Parts: sequence; C-alpha cells; structure tokens
Amino acid sequence: MQITDKTIHIVDISENIDQEFVKILRDKGFSVDMFKSPDEFLDEFSKNSSGFIIINVKESDMKIFNLCSVIRMRSTVPVMIVSEKSLENDLVTAINMGCDEYIAKPVSSMELLARVSSILRRIEYENQKSGECVYSFGDIVINLRRHEVLSGSEILHLTNKEFEVLLYLIDNSDRVAGRNEMLSNIWGFSSDLIETRAIDDCIKRLRKKLADSSSKTTRATVRAHGLRIRIPSSRKPPPPMARRA
Repeated sequence: MQITDKTIHIVDISENIDQEFVKILRDKGFSVDMFKSPDEFLDEFSKNSSGFIIINVKESDMKIFNLCSVIRMRSTVPVMIVSEKSLENDLVTAINMGCDEYIAKPVSSMELLARVSSILRRIEYENQKSGECVYSFGDIVINLRRHEVLSGSEILHLTNKEFEVLLYLIDNSDRVAGRNEMLSNIWGFSSDLIETRAIDDCIKRLRKKLADSSSKTTRATVRAHGLRIRIPSSRKPPPPMARRA
C-alpha cells in the first residue's frame, strides 16, 4: 500500500473530534477533510480512494463496521477508529472488518498523532526499502517498494494486513508460524487478552485471492500449532524470500 498524498479523511460521526488534533495535523502539513456521515464520506471516497481515514464515533456498531468493510472493498488505505465507548468485542470485530487501529477514548491529541505517524512511517519504510526490492516465492512475486503482489501476471489486490500476513508467512516458510505470535507481531495485540478470528479470517480472504489467481502456492494449516505457507513440489522449496534475479 502506498500513501500518494497527505490527506486525512475524518468521518466525525459523533461530531466531537478534538479540534486541537485537527489543528496539529494541518500544522504538520496534512490536508484534513471533514465528513459528518458515512454516506457523505463514501461519496467523496468513490472519487479519491487515497489518504488516511479516521472514524470518530460515540460507540461502535454494525453501521461503523460495515463502513470499514466497504472501505476495504475499495481500497487498502489505513483505517483508524476512535470510539468513546469500547467493548472487547468491538475491537475484535473492527480488526476482522479490516480496521488497522482501534483506539478507545480518552486519548490525547499527541497520542493520536503518534498513532497516525507510526502507521505512515511503517508504510513509508516498506515503500523505500532498497531498490525495487522484488522477491519471489513459488509463482508469487512481491515488490516491497510498490507494495505490490503478483501471481503470474495478475496483480493481487491485498489489504494492508493481508499483505503483512503473506510476507510474514513467506519470511517464516521454513517453520510453522503460531497464531499467537502473528497476532502479536502483525496486529500488535497481546493474545492472552482477547479472543479473535482476525488471523483466520484474514488467511481465508488471502487464500481465496491466491486461488482465484490460479496460484499454486498454498497455505497449510497445522492444527493446534499455527500456519505455514508452502509450494507443492517434490523438490525442496527455495529459501524464504529469495531475491529474484
């Protein structure tokens, strides 16, 4: 995923976004667009699906989670939910629907800025790794700088988390990657605090996209242990993330 501009879309459904936070964003050089409803935002987003999305709500409900799902069907841009009321199930559902960050109030303007900056730095780091940074694994070709995945000649449209999961599984293709370690290393959540199917749902979507592209690279599940990606072959697969010639 690439951030092609410095636009922050704030969907201020609760109409109480911290104006100090908005001012800080603008002082940092971001263009901030404000929307009071999902419909108003989606109308604009259909014309320009780049940027960074912050959804400010009093409490999360299915209308908000469905908004995340619609965004994910159209784009892989970062999505952050800031909620006044938060339940554990809300966090889990938000992750499963494609949200990158879920924050419960109270939260300071500086912490919000730090969270936004952290996500953007991670994306920028991935985009600017040396050269094109093209790697191959079986019939999958990954361009880290462009945040692009090819299966044969077909571009796979992956969400940010799907891209990170695919990279993690390939980078650890010589072993089984545990669900708990992936929840911690990719989602940043302590697995002993929440129960979530985020990894399973993400893998399900990823596997379908690979299958739809006729990729021969498959994901094998090791029950009670975790996940492992492999290349069906009678020969030993190449080392993980081998650089493409």
